[in-house]
Amino acid sequence: MAEKSGGGRRRYGIIAACAVLALAVICGAYWMGRSAGNGADVGEEAAKLAALGHAQVSEGSLTRYGITRDRRGEKAVYEVEFAADGVEYDYEVSAADGSIVKFQKELDDAAPPPQTPQTPQAPAETDPAGDIGEERAWEIACGHAGVAEADVTASPAKLDYDNGALVYELEFFAGGYEYDYEISAADGSVVKFEKEADTARPAQSSGGSAAQAYIGEARAREIAYGHAGLTADAVGHCDVELDHHDDHHGTQRCEYEIDFKSGGYEYEYRIDAVTGEILQSQREWDD
Repeated sequence: MAEKSGGGRRRYGIIAACAVLALAVICGAYWMGRSAGNGADVGEEAAKLAALGHAQVSEGSLTRYGITRDRRGEKAVYEVEFAADGVEYDYEVSAADGSIVKFQKELDDAAPPPQTPQTPQAPAETDPAGDIGEERAWEIACGHAGVAEADVTASPAKLDYDNGALVYELEFFAGGYEYDYEISAADGSVVKFEKEADTARPAQSSGGSAAQAYIGEARAREIAYGHAGLTADAVGHCDVELDHHDDHHGTQRCEYEIDFKSGGYEYEYRIDAVTGEILQSQREWDD
């Protein structure tokens, strides 16, 4: 009887081992399939080299490193995180072609403090000569993105702080993509960069990109001023925003919303971003 019981235990043990092996094979196949993704995959090593090369950091100088494969929308990316020389880097690298999709760098809080005391430096923002200026920041961002400034539709630039350093925050659209940049006001270096498909803007029937079809903020202001019978010199501060609206048929339309004041009046305009048509205008006393 004991012998029969022992045989049963061995049989159950064999069955359990086979089940574990089958589960391992299934899991392995799943992760291999996930790793392969849809189409080509450059692999972890190529993604790492792309990120290190973009950051101009040698592998031997790394103090921390990690890489994972993930998805960004419908595209597979490698998330590469590393630290070197007191700076922490976060990258997203396209798994399909190894291009840089997004990156950010900031001071590494985990890095040990310097061994020798540093001479206090005056903040860059207190010295006008230490600020590259908004115009130069736009040049750097557009140059880095590889787009012409004339083909860009942009939101107003913002001057803000990132980890105690003054930066220009720039957002713009070009060639079917949306770009977010942070440019150091002190030396013009790219502190942060993000690029993603501009899904909010429908493709134009002409075949060109949405950004290239827009009349631009400057032209929208000219149309509004002309309709109001004003010149740019007669207008003080002017707010311009590019917004998206759905009409009654569900078709998306992009338009410029323009607000300005002149001669005791407040003006509000809505102008089609593609055709320049005045969709709405309003003038009232400035209370």
